[in-house]
Amino acid sequence: MTIDGFLTFVGLILALLALASDATRRRLLLHKRSILFGSLLVLPLVIHLQLFEVTGRSCVAGPLCDGLVLGGGGGRLSPDDAAYLVILAWLAFVAWRVWPRRLRPRHLPQLAGLLTALAEEKRFGELCRIAAPELGMVEKVSEGKDGMASPDHQAAAKAIQRLMHQRPDLVRFIALERPQLAVDMMARRHTLMFDFADDVLETLISTPGSPLYVEVAGNQNTSGPGYHFPDHNTYLHFLFDNAEHARDIGAWEPVMEAVVETLRQARATGYAAQLNAPLGRFSDVGRWKDQTFVGIRFLDMMVSAALMQRIEDHMWLFYTPHVLAPLLDLYDETQPGVDGFAETPTRAAYLIQQLFSMQLRWIASVNGLPGGSPHLVLASPRPTSEPGNIPKSAILAMTDCFEALLTSQQVPERFRHIIADMVFRTLRELPKDGPKAGFRAALIAALVEPDDHKEPYFVALLQALDDFDPGLQDRVEDLRAALKIVLPTWPI
Repeated sequence: MTIDGFLTFVGLILALLALASDATRRRLLLHKRSILFGSLLVLPLVIHLQLFEVTGRSCVAGPLCDGLVLGGGGGRLSPDDAAYLVILAWLAFVAWRVWPRRLRPRHLPQLAGLLTALAEEKRFGELCRIAAPELGMVEKVSEGKDGMASPDHQAAAKAIQRLMHQRPDLVRFIALERPQLAVDMMARRHTLMFDFADDVLETLISTPGSPLYVEVAGNQNTSGPGYHFPDHNTYLHFLFDNAEHARDIGAWEPVMEAVVETLRQARATGYAAQLNAPLGRFSDVGRWKDQTFVGIRFLDMMVSAALMQRIEDHMWLFYTPHVLAPLLDLYDETQPGVDGFAETPTRAAYLIQQLFSMQLRWIASVNGLPGGSPHLVLASPRPTSEPGNIPKSAILAMTDCFEALLTSQQVPERFRHIIADMVFRTLRELPKDGPKAGFRAALIAALVEPDDHKEPYFVALLQALDDFDPGLQDRVEDLRAALKIVLPTWPI
């Protein structure tokens, strides 16, 4: 290697550093001590070899210079060759220190300072690229599981965790722009993770067009009462391919609370006017951009996954009455362009239909569940809580919704009877005999339990039952008989 070659090589290194991402350059700074130390050893040696003739073989390396013979033969190295090899050794050293190796606990104070500086500059992309590979080590040190870590290292690790999990603008960036990093962080079971998961899911459901909306719209591959969750749907695959993840982090709360709160504020925000608009193309395109619909579908995916995976938990499907209540409160078919005689006159009507359809699918799932499922084990056909049984829990939630609908003053009788028709058809399909007959009995008991309902509901239920298709009445006679017991003086 000549002097010109050496200078060209140095220029190339500087050019590569200039082209490297800021994250790569900043990561190099975390190894600056070892790299600087190696460079201070290599640079004088290379310069000395390049000026070997001028220095008159005055070599600081002692016996190593005995093999350097200018223009010599015998297979011995020349000074230029030796300089070249030294440079290669230096490159190998830098690569060994930086590329294949993860950081160690002693680097954590520097890493915490670097990540804090990037956060202050709002350079979140670089921050995530630097921090993501080190989260496992950070967690281990933070929890005191690394014997080589000092108290200062542990304090730095905790500072990094607080930054990554609690800084609102960074959490929002991770939720929307780094789904894989978000689920990697949610998979780690430490105390900060739970609030982080809540913030991520609330951000996703509150931001139309977020990755959650895209994934829900693209994950319509169903199998019986359940869904498949391919791994390219990052959030849904993590939460529902093994629904224990969703259960452990309480995935229902941030999503459904955001949906309910949006509906409660609908009149103030103008959302009510959208919901009371004519259905139009909402059922084809618009629904995938609607927070309420995506929240309903999210709940359906979660409960269906738990149902199919034999997870004995109702997954808080009891959010359905809380979603329905504000939909009924703001229901209005009098807006311009609304066809009051249509089966689904408004967007709100469509969402109500979807809410009931979802619950009725959970109830009807008993017809398709494989033998041995814990959700086929019914402790009692009475309308009492069985938190580990999803179909039974769905019966209780649906009948609460049904009473609210049938007694609503906002909803016309015609639409109330359309929903009642869905309920009665589901009842018809439940077996009257055999090991699953208890679910039919449970649904009837929940519909007519006098201690759970008031008289206006029973009046509305009887009217809806009378309005039900005469050709289908033969398989709901047990419901009519149960109503007669509750209301013996009525002409049923």
